[in-house]
Amino acid sequence: MAKHAMSLDVILAHRRFAGSAIGGIAETQEMLDFCAEHDIASGVEQIPIQKINEAYDRLLKGDVKYRFVIDMASLKARRDTAPGIPSLLRRTRGTLREPAPRAYSRNEFAVTPAPRSR
Repeated sequence: MAKHAMSLDVILAHRRFAGSAIGGIAETQEMLDFCAEHDIASGVEQIPIQKINEAYDRLLKGDVKYRFVIDMASLKARRDTAPGIPSLLRRTRGTLREPAPRAYSRNEFAVTPAPRSR
């Protein structure tokens, strides 16, 4: 097979190759074992989703000592019960964006007709 034909097959199949300069699974496991053995922990500040606006304001002010980690247990099932997310998206228009609505084709989901009244 020609070199270019294989490249085209990869592109058309939406495949990609990726690599890392920091190592693979074995190196990552070795690093985690070393950290556990020597009591080394990462510096994070865990926050509930309800404090995301406060965390974003602190980020803008440079008042962040560690990385913020959102406690996913604080996330409610419905988006409207976590008021921080929509307001953060509104305040940062151009940085964070809500996904744009898209048109769906008929074949992407099945539609069940409503029952007819008798």
